[in-house]
Amino acid sequence: MISAKADGNQIHLSAKYLEATPNHPMLTKKGNLKIGSINEGEEVLCLNERTGKYDVYTVWKKDEYAGVTQKVYNMVADVGSTFIMNGMMVM
Repeated sequence: MISAKADGNQIHLSAKYLEATPNHPMLTKKGNLKIGSINEGEEVLCLNERTGKYDVYTVWKKDEYAGVTQKVYNMVADVGSTFIMNGMMVM
């Protein structure tokens, strides 16, 4: 995902690469959607740990492929349903 923000005569670009199972929830401007249902051109929200606010990213490219089988774990937070793990917001 890449985001462009114009500020006067400057353009600030930032990018993120996300990898997840198709049914993993992702925060978007439309609410939480399964990441597999989000299409190119749609906007997703990622928490900026430095500012504590959500940055908006536009999906520019989406690749789907069958990888190896991986174990999936359900994790439970003591408070709320969202936490940060390895710099990624997990729901």
